[in-house]
Amino acid sequence: MTTIIDKDFINQITLMQEKELLPKGLLSFIEEIHITQLKAIETLPTIAYPQKDIQTLDKILQGVPLLALDKFPYDLEHATTLFLQLLAIMKKQDDVNMQTAAENILSAYEEKKIILKDIFDAFLRNDENFLQDMDNNTPEAPRTIHFLALCALYPALQATAKKAFETLALPEDHVFIHGTCPVCGSLPYINELRHTSAEGARIAHCGICRTDYRIQRLICIFCNNDDPETLQNFTHDSLPDYRVQACDKCNFYIKIMDFKASGKTSVPPLADLESLVLDHALADKKYKRATWSVWGF
Repeated sequence: MTTIIDKDFINQITLMQEKELLPKGLLSFIEEIHITQLKAIETLPTIAYPQKDIQTLDKILQGVPLLALDKFPYDLEHATTLFLQLLAIMKKQDDVNMQTAAENILSAYEEKKIILKDIFDAFLRNDENFLQDMDNNTPEAPRTIHFLALCALYPALQATAKKAFETLALPEDHVFIHGTCPVCGSLPYINELRHTSAEGARIAHCGICRTDYRIQRLICIFCNNDDPETLQNFTHDSLPDYRVQACDKCNFYIKIMDFKASGKTSVPPLADLESLVLDHALADKKYKRATWSVWGF
């Protein structure tokens, strides 16, 4: 399971700022969001996950998630507090569009035009129509509601996923045959090659509950295609630590990080941002990214 990142996260984002890989304002914003989430985790009330909704190990090994995302519990007061803290961070950014979006959402909240419980519940049941209606109120900053809901629920999602996953008591080197997250059923946003054995282990990182889990190496995680003739690999000269695996059958792709040569520390949420040039390089090809980042954009 993924542990809370603090020092490694800060060190990595500092290096990214020095290299000017992304606008410094965006990186500072993400850093403040991360620190705020860490503080929120420390104040998270104990949340009991619903035992009756936990699936059996047999079903999990067949690809059924341990706990459906819409069954994940959260503390409304805690999530609301974090949501408003995130809005406050957005309001003080130099980006005018971000400021405007935050002000509009805060006004709607204060006037009770939006109900945060409805937003959180819609996010957990993946109700894109409802969330899109909310996002239509902030056209200057698309997916703001998605971002706020995901980041505000993160402490509860991560805590529940960690507790639930530990109940499985699977060996550390267990390989899941399905690409979706065994805990919540969501798709991974990035993969990682860890050299813990001679052949290496392919680790998937869930974009919602942040579970990391081992999957088969030579397979499309989206459609289980294992034909090497239809699995393409792309690299970029500026990013020797990354490659893309793309599938000709489903036309989805996933980025894979491999830090064996460079010895870099793995910080998946930042690695996804650091490797955006690969996403841009594939923009004019037939392949599509299947998921958003863990920041909701």
